[in-house]
Amino acid sequence: MKNSIRLALTMTATLALAACGGGNNAANRALVVGSSQEPPSLNWFTESSSVTSEIGAYLIRGLVYVDDEGRPQPDLAVEVPSEANGRVQITRENGRPTRLTVRWTLREGLKWSDGTPITTDDVVTSHRIYLDERLPVPTREGVPRSIEKVDDRTFVETYEPPYLYYSLGNTYPILNAKQWRPVYDRAVQAAQDAGEDGAATAFTEAFQNNILVNARGAKDLVTSGPFKLTDWKAGQNLTLTRNDNYWQKPTVARPAQKVTYLFYADNNTLVTNIASNRVDAVSSAGLASNPDTLRSLERAKNNYVVDSVPQANWEHIDINKFSNVASVKALGLDDKRTRQALTYAINRRAIVDQVLQGLGRISNVYINSESPFYLKEADDAYPYDPDKARALLKELGWTPGADGVLTRGGQRFDFELVTTAGNRLRERVEQFVQRDLKAVGINVRINNAPADVVFDPGYFSNAVAGKWKGGFMFTWNSQPLALDASLFAIDDPTTSVKDDYIPTSANGYAGQNIGGWRNQRFQDLWIQARSEFDENRRRDAYQQMQRILLDEVPAIPLYESRAILVHKKDLLNYNFNSFTRTAGWNAWDIGWDD
Repeated sequence: MKNSIRLALTMTATLALAACGGGNNAANRALVVGSSQEPPSLNWFTESSSVTSEIGAYLIRGLVYVDDEGRPQPDLAVEVPSEANGRVQITRENGRPTRLTVRWTLREGLKWSDGTPITTDDVVTSHRIYLDERLPVPTREGVPRSIEKVDDRTFVETYEPPYLYYSLGNTYPILNAKQWRPVYDRAVQAAQDAGEDGAATAFTEAFQNNILVNARGAKDLVTSGPFKLTDWKAGQNLTLTRNDNYWQKPTVARPAQKVTYLFYADNNTLVTNIASNRVDAVSSAGLASNPDTLRSLERAKNNYVVDSVPQANWEHIDINKFSNVASVKALGLDDKRTRQALTYAINRRAIVDQVLQGLGRISNVYINSESPFYLKEADDAYPYDPDKARALLKELGWTPGADGVLTRGGQRFDFELVTTAGNRLRERVEQFVQRDLKAVGINVRINNAPADVVFDPGYFSNAVAGKWKGGFMFTWNSQPLALDASLFAIDDPTTSVKDDYIPTSANGYAGQNIGGWRNQRFQDLWIQARSEFDENRRRDAYQQMQRILLDEVPAIPLYESRAILVHKKDLLNYNFNSFTRTAGWNAWDIGWDD
């Protein structure tokens, strides 16, 4: 039944694409973007999927954006604050920065898509909502402790402790206060009505399920970016049209006036539609980045630019380390020696050479190898060494059973591995992992499901309840200029919520540290690094953090990957890389020449 539904949706997408103009989109100034992912929602407060972020770049803009050379550029703000222009003040005690204030001014005449002015009130309201600790936001890293309104266009952010990367823009989304304040107020009322025991759940559900963020009501979203949403047919397509109120004007002769995202059931169907010349470009979250995909696109090169581009993507297998989960304790996944053995046992060089074939490199830490803070010695860590893996496992008390699978105290070493079903690259990597772990006596049970299932917060963020019990393979993508460590952090000291980076019922399953790793020294170093203005001391802190990761192995490291960029040859300014992270960063200027 599911296959029939997916086939129907694929046919609908193809028909919709034909209706969008097929190969005549340049003449119609209608851009058609193919994607194998659809946004779970457009709630930019709580949703962090790549495709949601990409579509958000067309619709919701920040104070600044980062261009394709890694330079912060003013967007809604008149300029990027700095000490040199007098907009940044650093308070120091005994020579150490303790407080940072940043004065921002919005551009004059900014308007929302409905024609109303964008003001400081929108910023203050968005910030206040994002700071509500009942809200399961992806991270509060880089969110100022307070915002003081100066006037309708000027406000001052205060960071205590200082936040080094303020110039990369606002972590919290700036949304229309008139539209989102009632959503927030209804969530607050729902929490009050539910009583103390059910308040947190009632608040989250009321805020998450509001009609503005799904296909039924998203067309009413008021936006600040170069486009506004005009239609969303769930499982089929999503259409954006030009927002003439956006301040930044295109330089291309014929800028896109309409953007239609077509959602395909899988990577292969998307490749087929590219080869048939039916899309103008592919979402940065659209194609599986593997050699098979590149080979499949060979015949499309007459009409398309097809290239691989750097991305700050770190593929890894996060490990459930919650010792309250019976299988975690039984297998010793909360013991670093077990995780070290798993890493030694996997032939990652074979994965990079045979599966990626030039589209990646082995990476042992989450910090990108191009970063000036990358620890070079990490390159040599964990070479393929199955004998060392066996020795570690033997040390832990595991011995081969009659069928070759390791046992300890009557417990077989059966290891669950989860990733996104239908992603051929990850499924091939799983085969290598399964084969290599079998060679050292570990039985890998693959338990894949579609992306909308495994990345649902009730599954992805609920390892503490054993929703996934072993390993979860996915990509960590973060701004390489900021070196965000929230994937492994414990707590944000700027909030009152305890351990708010580790998803549990206590924090509404918020936070990115889904495996539940706890290392206080790593945590302390990260807090130091993110507010350290001295480059040498900051480098030292990040390198100490990497050494801890190499020892503790909170996740099995796999590789850094590259992404596949595809767009029609006559389409201008459609690009992305590790700095911009998604397509759409320059959405106002995507289009065609005369």
